[in-house]
Amino acid sequence: MKIEKDFKEIHIVDPLTSTLTKKDIFAGIIKRFSYTTSEVLVVGDDPHSEIKAAQDLGIDAVLYDKFNLHAGNNTLPKISNFMQLDTFLL
Repeated sequence: MKIEKDFKEIHIVDPLTSTLTKKDIFAGIIKRFSYTTSEVLVVGDDPHSEIKAAQDLGIDAVLYDKFNLHAGNNTLPKISNFMQLDTFLL
């Protein structure tokens, strides 16, 4: 995808190659960069994976739902286009 230059780090959580979870990765990022949880926003497309991991750590999370697959989920902030992220950023 050639997106490497756009990010400081890229993490791929693969249970076949590591025991680390998304929650572990998020906690590690917060620790390494000395962030507070209020300085971090997780954007993900799975409410039961990265969104839950973020919530477990007290991190704000936004559900990316381009195709409205989670129409019944009204408990999470949701976007269908990344341009909508501006309302969640400082």
